[in-house]
Amino acid sequence: MDERVKNYLAEKRKEKCPDRVLENLRATLPQTTTTSLPTQYISWLATSVAVIALFLSVAQFWRSTPPVAELQSEQTENNEKTMREAYASIALVGHTLITAGQRSSQIVVEETLPSLKDGFENTKRAIQKTYESN
Repeated sequence: MDERVKNYLAEKRKEKCPDRVLENLRATLPQTTTTSLPTQYISWLATSVAVIALFLSVAQFWRSTPPVAELQSEQTENNEKTMREAYASIALVGHTLITAGQRSSQIVVEETLPSLKDGFENTKRAIQKTYESN
């Protein structure tokens, strides 16, 4: 930018409006800022409509009835059905665990214990032989 333009802009930024112009503006401002009758009527009407809409929405909310008894009984039946199904699922899981526990104890008793017992007896005899030979 040209140096002269920069200087001109700097001078204009420093300038202030004369006091007499501000006084004239203040004197005329209250006269020009009074709102006209149609503007007041429109703002009053808009405020009234907003208040009435708010009142009606609150009244509608207040008058709204709770759910019908049939809907509540249907929900109760659905809840009972869900509870029965959950109970059946838990019972199935429990039965499966009990069956698995019985089967595993049967395997331990029938297959594992005899071999452990034989190993224990063999170890016992070996220790007795060692003491007898010494």
